[in-house]
Amino acid sequence: GCKPVDESPFRVCSLTQVSTFLEEAMTMGRPCTFFGPDDKPQRIAAKYVIDAGMEHLVFHRAESEPVGTPSEPLLRVPLAGIQSVSVLTEEVQQEFPACVVESVVDKERQRLLMVRYQESSGDGDTMTLMACLLEETELDRDDVLDALRMLSTTACMFATAKPQDDGKEDGAGADGIDAVDEPDEN
Repeated sequence: GCKPVDESPFRVCSLTQVSTFLEEAMTMGRPCTFFGPDDKPQRIAAKYVIDAGMEHLVFHRAESEPVGTPSEPLLRVPLAGIQSVSVLTEEVQQEFPACVVESVVDKERQRLLMVRYQESSGDGDTMTLMACLLEETELDRDDVLDALRMLSTTACMFATAKPQDDGKEDGAGADGIDAVDEPDEN
């Protein structure tokens, strides 16, 4: 099931920042370098998008067609499955794949992110996987860090929320909330 995305504190970010991130991620895609999932990962010029249902973070090759046209994704990460989003620091370096850490130069280290997520396999088991990406700037890194933490928490809440149907027909609205009469002020 869902659990809160890591305990790292959020930066103070505005709804405008998150909205701008979402607009870019859902329309144009955001450029990054994606590290292929091998023992010797290749750097792939990529872009990532948030799908229209806001359920997945999807990585595509940068030269692929515009957002909305079918192309084979490099990776689809379920937002509700994101467990942590980490920046490469000395404290967490051992959690990153060594081959990825060794492939980045010093000036790139602060822009490297790892997304750890859970995904269900076909037989019902849950696997913990990771994706590493390199943002173009530290500001871009901060934006995606905050937005993914917020989006994964929200996606997790929606994925686990179940409509309550208590069978009552007493005038509850479509949202399951009863109308409340406000007392007159007169």
